[in-house]
Amino acid sequence: MQTKKRIVLHGHFYQPPRENPLTQLIDIQETAAPFENWNERIHSQCYGANAYSRYLSDGSRVESLTNNYEYISFNFGPTLIRWIKQKHPHTLEKIIEADKNSLKRLGHGNAMAQGFNHTILPLDLPQTAETQIMWGIEDFYATYGRAPEGFWCPETAINKTTIDFLAKAGIKFTVLSPWQAEAIETAPGVLKQLGSSPAPFSRAYIINGNTESIAAFFYEPEMASAISFGHILQSADVLYSGVRTAAGKSSTGFFSTATDGEIYGHHEPYGDMALAAFIKKSEDRGEFELTNYAAELELNPPERHAILRGGEEHRGTSWSCCHGVSRWYKDCGCHTGGSDTWNQEWRTPLRDAMNEMAMRVDRAFADEASKAGFDSTELLRDYGKVLSGREGLENITRGNKNGIAEMLFAVLNRNYAFASCAWFFNDISGIEPQQGISYALKAIEITEKRTGERILPAFLSKLEHARSN
Repeated sequence: MQTKKRIVLHGHFYQPPRENPLTQLIDIQETAAPFENWNERIHSQCYGANAYSRYLSDGSRVESLTNNYEYISFNFGPTLIRWIKQKHPHTLEKIIEADKNSLKRLGHGNAMAQGFNHTILPLDLPQTAETQIMWGIEDFYATYGRAPEGFWCPETAINKTTIDFLAKAGIKFTVLSPWQAEAIETAPGVLKQLGSSPAPFSRAYIINGNTESIAAFFYEPEMASAISFGHILQSADVLYSGVRTAAGKSSTGFFSTATDGEIYGHHEPYGDMALAAFIKKSEDRGEFELTNYAAELELNPPERHAILRGGEEHRGTSWSCCHGVSRWYKDCGCHTGGSDTWNQEWRTPLRDAMNEMAMRVDRAFADEASKAGFDSTELLRDYGKVLSGREGLENITRGNKNGIAEMLFAVLNRNYAFASCAWFFNDISGIEPQQGISYALKAIEITEKRTGERILPAFLSKLEHARSN
């Protein structure tokens, strides 16, 4: 009897916080027309569509509906989950149901945790990175009712310090780009330098931090590219054939690939339907077992190590920047859109201004917490429970709503300011950098009001060097 190929298709589903910090509402976004904003547009095309994906008969009649989330590995960013919970609770119910059903089927749930609001963890101040991980895990627990086994690092950005934080938080594994590995063990103590070759995708590897270690799966890059950019989702038959070919190259019978989840219906119209048809074909033909990373980790725990690249200035690596994590702090040459004559020199002063703001807000928060009799680190941990809806603000602030509660809101906005999208694209005039700056200004406003300290002048003196194209 032929052994089934074990297949993991991972979708990274995420939207940044879009709320206006002055109103806590999402403003009308004309570019998302005919929808009110981009969250609504993408929900219609992707998030909701994958919860009830249509399978059509030859006569184009709806034959069945598939909850695609039951059959793929996935992570949802907490800021997106919170919005879905408020605006489309039935979609969230299907996402949670999918995790529970996969837990019953495989012994491990399909869902993975993610950094809270998609900051670049290797570039964060240490306390920020730890908070992003802590809040992300708390949101996961509140959503799915269980502790996460895996963690999706935003932009798959990682370095040794990030590995340490993940391991100490109880995370077992992450998923990385194959280009993030520099070398792999082929036998105990025998390293093979990869050069320009991708890391193998057939097994998990051990990756070391400074003091801790976790497992890492490297996704198969050709299928990831075909799904993301090659329009392979226009045909379920083509998708099935591509997966079969890629899986046939596996030395262990295991194959995985990872993409942005929005490709399934938003970036590729009706991509959710191609995925649903692929799932049905897989079940009917019995060639593949659709599994998840945690189940594979239990079946085949890693024995070999992988050495990660250091990236430019040894600051870490990611899947969206061939230089490392440079895309989020300098003009490295990576950008999306805009004229070829444009530059991204604005990234460095924007990062400098945000870091200046963050350090001043963090210091003010720690001082205010101490004066009110709180341990600032424990208070931040408890605030994650408030953000996830598991705890009331009055409980963690002991009723001190007019003081420390305001500073917690300042810290939240200060974190929102570092969402990766602010640096990703072509110009500082874009909606994403402007959104980040608006969060920074709100954090500054609250902190100045509470402490009397002037923060805005130093922020603006650095920001003024960020010139729009």
